[in-house]
Amino acid sequence: MNKTMKRFTSFMGVASIDGLETPHMFPSYTIVNFSKTGERGTHYVSIIFNSPELCIYFDPLNLLFLPDAIFQYMRTHSKMIYRVNNKVQSDLSIFCGFYCLIPIFLHMNNVPILKGLSFFSKNLRYFFMQNFD
Repeated sequence: MNKTMKRFTSFMGVASIDGLETPHMFPSYTIVNFSKTGERGTHYVSIIFNSPELCIYFDPLNLLFLPDAIFQYMRTHSKMIYRVNNKVQSDLSIFCGFYCLIPIFLHMNNVPILKGLSFFSKNLRYFFMQNFD
């Protein structure tokens, strides 16, 4: 993902939970691995630092669990955290890192995140109902 996203200066990269960087511009985007550096990736989420006042948190599986280190990181660099509660990833998928790109691309292209994700979610459910039921 870093290779794909390197042309966007506002993308801070994919980081492990113990290697989070301070956003130096707004908006800034990062994808965070729940695992520490050197460990196998367990789960990825995306964070959009829209401004010093607002950060947007997106988990493609919409898990209830949020590691304290990620919560504290967002609180340190923004006054308010908005959590997107849209699940776009199937429980059968292992590609959460790639799903994390969706809200980033939506935001970069001035498409309202909830509108873009709701369209994606409806089509995802339709796809799985048609192909796996």
